[in-house]
Amino acid sequence: MGLFRDSWRSVDRQIRPVLILVPAVVLVLSFWLGPEWRQLLIIGLLLITLVVLYLVHDHRHRQVERVALREYHQVESLLGLYRHLDPPFSFRGLRQYAASPDMLLAVLQTIERYQPKVIVELGSGSSTKMIDAYLRQMGSSARFYSVEHDEHYLEQTREQLPAGSTHLVHCPLKDIVLEGKTYTWYDLAGLRLEGRIDLLIVDGPPEQLNDQARFPAYPLFRDHLSEQAIIVMDDAARPDEQRIIDRWMAHGSFRREDLPAEKGLTILYRRPS
Repeated sequence: MGLFRDSWRSVDRQIRPVLILVPAVVLVLSFWLGPEWRQLLIIGLLLITLVVLYLVHDHRHRQVERVALREYHQVESLLGLYRHLDPPFSFRGLRQYAASPDMLLAVLQTIERYQPKVIVELGSGSSTKMIDAYLRQMGSSARFYSVEHDEHYLEQTREQLPAGSTHLVHCPLKDIVLEGKTYTWYDLAGLRLEGRIDLLIVDGPPEQLNDQARFPAYPLFRDHLSEQAIIVMDDAARPDEQRIIDRWMAHGSFRREDLPAEKGLTILYRRPS
């Protein structure tokens, strides 16, 4: 009975009516058959129902295991962040809309390995705070620009950073046309770059603005990228981001690396022409 009860709880609410209705219909129809078939039909139906419930329960159990492994991976990544950083603050809220620990750890490892001199981030937040702290801890002279369209949110980020560190740039959204399609994108008029971009982190604007909302990042920054620039695309597990990456690779020469991050993470390494 315990297996039956747990399996039933695991069944999706949309499936439960079906599991009730189908046996009921079969039982009603069984009365149209001869009595010699009725008992056999009922036993067979009960066996099939138990098998279905067991399979649903097993599927649910596997889902729980996958979630547990994913959470464990995030804890590992969080510990990795603390190993790279010794900040005067704790890492909070690193899930859902914010960057996940695995993504942030990959970014810090990329900075550590390639030592970019100019970093541009699209979409400010937790990542801004950590990259800023990491650059300071390293004693890096890299110039870090964080672009954000929401002025209120940008000011909240500014309050959490030491004065004179990261260049926080308010770039309100506007409509632009690329390849015959209109995108709601950052107005980059206020962004004043010193040098070519070595690391471009694409974590904005919000996906709901347009179909393939983040596509303009490469076309608009292409002429500002260094010869061996690196592009990091967060949320790469989403179909839109996958299509964007394919389009970018068709526009330029890149080596692609897909990392097993919670929300998907793709790193593109530019190949000099």
